[in-house]
Amino acid sequence: MKESNIVVPSPLIRDIVYKLTSQASVSLHPRYYEELLKRLPEEDSPNAQWVLEQLVKNVEIAKRENLPLCQDTGYVLVFIKIGDDICLPKDIQSSADEGVRLAFKDSLLRASMVAHPFNRVNTKDNTPAILHIEKEDIDGMEVDVMLKGAGSENASALKMLSPSEGMRGVRRFVLQTLRKTAWNACPPLVLGIGIGGTMEKSAYLAKKAILNWAKGKDIEEWERSLMEDVNELGIGPGGVGGRLTCLGVSIETAPCHIATLPVALNVQCYAMRIASLRLSREDILASLDSV
Repeated sequence: MKESNIVVPSPLIRDIVYKLTSQASVSLHPRYYEELLKRLPEEDSPNAQWVLEQLVKNVEIAKRENLPLCQDTGYVLVFIKIGDDICLPKDIQSSADEGVRLAFKDSLLRASMVAHPFNRVNTKDNTPAILHIEKEDIDGMEVDVMLKGAGSENASALKMLSPSEGMRGVRRFVLQTLRKTAWNACPPLVLGIGIGGTMEKSAYLAKKAILNWAKGKDIEEWERSLMEDVNELGIGPGGVGGRLTCLGVSIETAPCHIATLPVALNVQCYAMRIASLRLSREDILASLDSV
């Protein structure tokens, strides 16, 4: 390890995850809220209008009373980006888990994680967190925490398409999936789509696409076109019918094998709960003096 490298202290990881998890649980992401308010007048179905009004009221109550935005407090995704001279502690997983454990205890959030997919024994503290770590050309470290509920995750899907199917095949796959699942995913939705890479890479790209949309990624023409197709399904807010099924589509791509076209669709429900923090190299250095 170079002398100039900095090892992020474990207590700092714990405290960041604690802070962001607590913050995300009670607040709707600003971009989603802005899009919701901006496009609310487009909805002309009385039932759909009523649903949207309840969603807005829910946001206001959660913010005012510092209460969970949704009863499904979800599983905790932690995205960490670090610069070339930043190193993470070897106990990064346990440090992040401790942040989640404390946040769910102090905020009285519902524990939703089970230790094994078959025995279904609840871990009772919503651990473990799901970690994604990347090296990037940045100064310091960026941490994003996303709370993801089961309703929207269950509406997601992955498929290995033939390369000849191209974007038309991607569109068909997305629409066929949402016809079956979107009504149960608490729309209006934001869709993350990962195309390329491998099976597991495309699934990660789909999650990352949602995060990138939340952080201000502009919507491109092919994404806007797909969003319009989804809204034409008529599923509407809360699945009661209407115009606003989808507020955003974000697509991320990666190189792939000549014989494959992996496509993953990750569905984000109305409760878009994301909180972020960026620390410079100097911020991390300063934290070393306090631990």
